[in-house]
Amino acid sequence: MSDQPRPRPRLSPTGEYLDPQTGAPYTSGSGAGANQWSNQNGPSGPPPQPPPYTFSPPPMMPSSGIAGKKMAAGICGILIGGLGIHKFILGYSTAGLIMLLVSVLTCGIGLIPMSIIGLIEGIMYLTKSDAEFEAQYGNNQRPWF
Repeated sequence: MSDQPRPRPRLSPTGEYLDPQTGAPYTSGSGAGANQWSNQNGPSGPPPQPPPYTFSPPPMMPSSGIAGKKMAAGICGILIGGLGIHKFILGYSTAGLIMLLVSVLTCGIGLIPMSIIGLIEGIMYLTKSDAEFEAQYGNNQRPWF
């Protein structure tokens, strides 16, 4: 074996592979100069192109009514429930204002029980089915627990 690396084939301006020793394009056939990259089943040419990729976004869940706000209210209830933000998301502005004022006007002392209430409510929101959530919290029927 020789110590020299094997020369790499080059491309012509038309995109054909060139023989590194002769510089001539490879020929198809079964002779001594047979093109090792050509298609053995027929004429060589560009490979068939795949169909163009088309992007289609995933289907969106319907966010109509109060059931569409379930996830946002549940996460806010768990993370920042002491401020009553989850109540405002569901449209219970009076209950949200009560939670916010208790947390702020008690200089943070009331934030602890309000956060526990928010945590419980956030977990309750996320564990209910959409239909059950709609039945219990729709039409401002049940602002607490």
